[in-house]
Amino acid sequence: MGSTDQATIETGVVRLTDTQDSSLSRTAMIQPDGSFVVQWVPAGTYTLAVSNASNVPRQAFGRRGQQTEAGTSYAPFQESLTVTDTDVSGIGVTLTPATTQ
Repeated sequence: MGSTDQATIETGVVRLTDTQDSSLSRTAMIQPDGSFVVQWVPAGTYTLAVSNASNVPRQAFGRRGQQTEAGTSYAPFQESLTVTDTDVSGIGVTLTPATTQ
């Protein structure tokens, strides 16, 4: 994949974890269009983490969650995110393809 190629992430998990209280955590699934919505997040500073990201459609995974179609898996990602008392939208995340060994 070249540096200008941008594949849509179709599966994965987004997790917000409060940096002051790790027991406060919210998750959301990445939708087929690459979007995600995390609801009911109190104001604060969070770690936004993305895991199990792939450009393979959700239906291409077997019963045990194993990928059954060829595609690109992406390395886990995390960054800090501040939430205030209003909705946060337009968060863009750039993921790096995972290296296989």
